[in-house]
Amino acid sequence: MKVIAFVMTVSILIFASKAKAQDSAKGAQLYSASCVACHGQNAAGNEEMKAPRLAGQHDWYLVTALNDFKKGARNHPYKKALSQKDMEDLAAHISRLK
Repeated sequence: MKVIAFVMTVSILIFASKAKAQDSAKGAQLYSASCVACHGQNAAGNEEMKAPRLAGQHDWYLVTALNDFKKGARNHPYKKALSQKDMEDLAAHISRLK
């Protein structure tokens, strides 16, 4: 029984990591299309544009910030057009940048 549970756990982890990679790839496309102009190629930020460093942020933090933009709690017009899935994909990509 323990072997079956172990195999199922490993299978789920492998599947989840592949799904995350696909999300990150979509997030990279979204980032290139809209974020790179202000935050830079590697999300290092741009002080002159008051665009903060995003690289290395946790994905949960980025999704929270993007949701705040969408709700109007923080100001950024482009982010209102993102779906929840887009925000998660974008956060998956950005959180991998160093």
